[in-house]
Amino acid sequence: MDIPVIPRLPTDNLYKFVALSGVLMILVGFGVIVYDDFRTERSWHPFLEESRHRLSRREAVNTSLKRAIATVNAGGSRKTAAALADSARALTDSLDETEGLFKGRRQEIDDYERLFLGFVKAAFILASVGVFLAAWGFISWYVKLQRPLDAIVRMRAEEIRRGKAEGESGGYEPE
Repeated sequence: MDIPVIPRLPTDNLYKFVALSGVLMILVGFGVIVYDDFRTERSWHPFLEESRHRLSRREAVNTSLKRAIATVNAGGSRKTAAALADSARALTDSLDETEGLFKGRRQEIDDYERLFLGFVKAAFILASVGVFLAAWGFISWYVKLQRPLDAIVRMRAEEIRRGKAEGESGGYEPE
């Protein structure tokens, strides 16, 4: 029975593992910031639409109130005065409702901004540590492991070239 081979990450030594962990930390750190920004935009969009709607409704009530005031000033009747009072009540109610909504939302926004800044700081620290680990891991891997291996390969290639030049056998035979 054959056991399927699971592909492995190149963590054959500590340096590659640290370097790849650092790269992963960089990706996660910046990914958190991008995702949180996207989520924020989606969550506040309905609030902005509702605020625009309330503002346009308030402007309509304000316009009708100005017309009613102009009519009363021009010698309007009791009906017009009643309409003016209704418009004033509607405007006051709309303003009170909108003001209460904005106060509640402002507190939510302030709380969220503090939370978001905490996430950004944590993500930035994570990404910074990731940059350090990736740089240290890759540099250490190259200096301590790859350079000596490259030198060994160059020496063997040079031995093969010298052997061919001196007329030895045409193929490379491992030791």
